[in-house]
Amino acid sequence: MPDVQNAGAHGTLQYSNPRRTQWVQTVWVNTPEGLHLRKCAAIAELVGKYQARVRLQKDDHSEDAASVLSLMLLAATQGTPLTVSATGPEAELAVRAVVELFDEVGEIPQMVGIS
Repeated sequence: MPDVQNAGAHGTLQYSNPRRTQWVQTVWVNTPEGLHLRKCAAIAELVGKYQARVRLQKDDHSEDAASVLSLMLLAATQGTPLTVSATGPEAELAVRAVVELFDEVGEIPQMVGIS
């Protein structure tokens, strides 16, 4: 992981390269069926619309959010916190869209406290 030069509010981490901003937010899987195939497909389809590299992370395991099969490997059950992170020109929009997708189906997002 690159050295953090400056940590800011609103879910951003500024790395030593000022052109590389990473947006980060955490969501919890609150549906009884967990992160199931349809949800993974919806996430992959959604992130494909943005110019951003989006990843979902469970514990120390991180996967490309554009791949349905990769997301299934997370095996996230109900109550699992997932970290959504993105880099790229539309990183903020991509993270917000993924968080909204979780929120729409009753899953509760929470901004990671970065200070």
